[in-house]
Amino acid sequence: MGVVSAVTAGAELDRAGLVLGLTMVWSVQLTAQYANEYFDRLADRAVEHRTWFSGGSGVLPTGRLDPAVAMVAAAAATAIALGVIATMAGRVPLAAVVGLVALAGSWAYSAPPLRLVGTAGGDPVVTIIVAGLVPLTGAIVQGRVSSLLWMVVGVLVPFHLAMLIAFALPDVNSDARAGKHSLAVRLGVKAAGRLHLLYVAIGTATMAGVVLTDPRLLGATVALPAAWAQAVGASRQRWGLLTAAAAATVSLVAVGAAGSMLLAQ
Repeated sequence: MGVVSAVTAGAELDRAGLVLGLTMVWSVQLTAQYANEYFDRLADRAVEHRTWFSGGSGVLPTGRLDPAVAMVAAAAATAIALGVIATMAGRVPLAAVVGLVALAGSWAYSAPPLRLVGTAGGDPVVTIIVAGLVPLTGAIVQGRVSSLLWMVVGVLVPFHLAMLIAFALPDVNSDARAGKHSLAVRLGVKAAGRLHLLYVAIGTATMAGVVLTDPRLLGATVALPAAWAQAVGASRQRWGLLTAAAAATVSLVAVGAAGSMLLAQ
């Protein structure tokens, strides 16, 4: 989405930068995923309502894989990320700085001593990285950060915060027993559910404002049915529907906005 916004704004596509940026983003995301699997394995052991998007994969607490495998994978992904960041530093220093910040945040989210996932600050940090720094990386690498990008990020942020709460809601009871004091655990299921719906409402209202401001972003509205579905899932505590719809909403905002930007060229 960041690359598309830059090209739409007149930047010439840098294919080498695109490959480097994607590799950096993917390796950082894999680092976060594997580290989270490792450091959350004890809490995941008590999960009652595992879905495709919450409760972890389950392969570590069930013994299907040794926990060391996840740590080795996280270390390998980090090594790849650092290698790409070093290469990026010679091409686009600002993108390298963004990559380092994102990589540090990926470890801080799950690993001690910060372990942000167990604090109220975990959700905002992840949202900054995923909804903000990831698309920003694509735009920076292409040399053009446009107003279109910031408008889409403004829509992504509340929907991403809603998604993180949606992912945490099925695990509130098991996380509380495991001593993992996430924002959803601190608030409780009912209050966290209301906050989730508030973020969905903010995201929807922001989307409407953005589309009225620039019709080139009309494609983002393809996410509205998924946003409605996650609201239904939250209100009825249908965790599978909630988590899948929340993930779909964030993905469709980015894909829909990028698609409409390309069509409007």
